[in-house]
Amino acid sequence: PALERIIQQDTGATTTTTTRKKKDDEDTPPDQEGHHKARLDKAQKELTQCKLREGPAMDAVKAVRTRVEELARSAAGSGSQQHVGSSSSQPPHHHQLEAEEHRLQQARHELEVRNRELTARLAPFMPKRSGIVGDHGTILQCFQLRYPSSAPYLLALHTIMGGLLRVRVADTTATASSLLALSQAAKTPCRVWPMDRMQAPRDHTATHAKVINAYPQGKVIAPLQLLVVPPLFVCILRRVFGDWVITCDEE
Repeated sequence: PALERIIQQDTGATTTTTTRKKKDDEDTPPDQEGHHKARLDKAQKELTQCKLREGPAMDAVKAVRTRVEELARSAAGSGSQQHVGSSSSQPPHHHQLEAEEHRLQQARHELEVRNRELTARLAPFMPKRSGIVGDHGTILQCFQLRYPSSAPYLLALHTIMGGLLRVRVADTTATASSLLALSQAAKTPCRVWPMDRMQAPRDHTATHAKVINAYPQGKVIAPLQLLVVPPLFVCILRRVFGDWVITCDEE
């Protein structure tokens, strides 16, 4: 019934729009032809919107009626005395679906705003790449955060990284030398980690898993669980975060 009332309202809106358009045709003087055309276009748009709303509403009404008929046949076949017209046989009201869609859109908007805020906060530590082949930028450019799970731990991650925030990553020692020469020419401090000279740090994944499982969920977490790391930079990120776990409190 609620959906049928919506259809009736849309139909009434269509009739009102059509009546208003006809009245405009009769009352508008010839010298206002441009104004009349604008109002006619607006009325046609309103009519189109009403028709677009009418189609899905009719489909929903048909689906409800079909479901009610199926329940009636099932009740008759089983001999039960179910009341077909009761609220329990009705699908969720369409307003609930609209409210859920609104909540999803709001959450998506909040996520986009949060991502922009994080990008702005990290911008000073993410300089543009030099253009030298093999320059991978700073360590911050070697991974992505798992959002929203990483949001509560941003300060802890920042603290762990400390002075490594501005360290640049190069594929070879030769590339690192070129970056250092470029930095000296620009008179800017620079630290570079050449990947071909780095030894693979010890993998503490199994040890961390035992510690994490020994506490209630969420009490302890490994930093690498909060990051998305391409295979090329796993060694780099293990050197930065591999020895650490983050706890929710001092206890």
